[in-house]
This record gives sequence, C-alpha cells and structure tokens, in this order.
Amino acid sequence: GPQARMPRNRLLHMQAVSSAYASSEIPRTSERVAIVASDGALVGRIREALAAEAMTVGDPAMDVAGLSDSSAGARAIVLTGCVGASACRAAVRSATTRFPGVPVVVVAALSKSGVHRTIDAGASGFVLESQVEAALAATIEAVRHGQLVVPGEVRRSVVRPALSYRERQILTLLVSGLTNRQIASELYLAESTVKTHLTSIFGKLGVGSRSEA
Repeated sequence: GPQARMPRNRLLHMQAVSSAYASSEIPRTSERVAIVASDGALVGRIREALAAEAMTVGDPAMDVAGLSDSSAGARAIVLTGCVGASACRAAVRSATTRFPGVPVVVVAALSKSGVHRTIDAGASGFVLESQVEAALAATIEAVRHGQLVVPGEVRRSVVRPALSYRERQILTLLVSGLTNRQIASELYLAESTVKTHLTSIFGKLGVGSRSEA
C-alpha cells in the first residue's frame, strides 16, 4: 500500500549519499605515483610499466625538494638517479621526512650492502633498474600495504635479526649520545658487557661503528 512506499525525496537523498560514499572510497590521487628522476628513458620505462597496472606517473622532479606538496597523496614515491648508497640514503631520508605517510621505492643499481643501507634509511622497497618492467608495479602495490620489498638475491642480507630488549635499551641510550661507561652506569652493567652488546647490535644493523647506528 501507499504506507510502505518511501518518500521520494528521502530515496533521492539516500541515493546521493550512497553515490558519495562510492566515489570517496578511493582517493583521487591513489593511482598516482610521484617520481624523482632525471633520466628520460628510465621515466619512459617506468610510465609504461605502471600504465599496465592503471597507475599514472606525475611530472618527474629533479630531486626530493622539487616534488610538489600534492605528493603527500601519492600511492608511492619512486626515487631514481641516485649514484651510490650514500646518495640514495640521503634521498630516502629527505623523502620520508617530508612525506612521512608515503612509502618510498628506490630504483637503482646498488650492491647488497647498498640496498641494505637504503632500506635502513627508511625505504619501503627496492627495485633494480634492470627489473623495472617485471617488478616495479608489484613492489609499489606491496609497500602500499605495509610490506618491505627487496630483490630476492639480496633479501638475506637485508632482513636482519631482531634486536633483543636489552639491545634496544642500549641502542636508545647510544643514539642519545651516552658513552659506553654512562650506558653501563645507567643500566647497572659492566662496561665490558655493554661493549659485547654493541658488537651484537652493530652486526645486526649491518653498521661498523656507533656513528652509523
């Protein structure tokens, strides 16, 4: 009967709300990837590889400082063109500091230790330049869901053993600037015990000194 019918204006309102929710489920910028690159040929390869997965690449910036503020809404930031582990590490730290909520993927040709240092600096993924077509799109999708992605041949050197509770305590004091003797006093340990823990910490982090930790 007429009592069971919903008022037309209320029905239209519900349809409008439903439509609004549907259109807001995926942010408009979610398919866009921000990129730092100076090699036009590499940018072309990246565009083609990501287009196959319905991802678009923004205008490339020459460095992280050149990325637009809208990169904060990108699916990922792809860093290319850094030569050497130190340059890649610095670029990653710059990107993660400026855009803390956006995963960073590095595309480069580095040694195993170089890949490890890049991941330590905060990168979520690493793709070798030779594997852009095969691996970049899948890597971006994986890091977007919180995964850490590195090439299979370097995975063992990148995934380090976890620090123990005591090692985390010592590392926290170490990066605060305390000396071995001060750390020993703070934690009621022998200084020789602190040194033993530091050797283990450095080994797990893949660094050679307290200044790198």
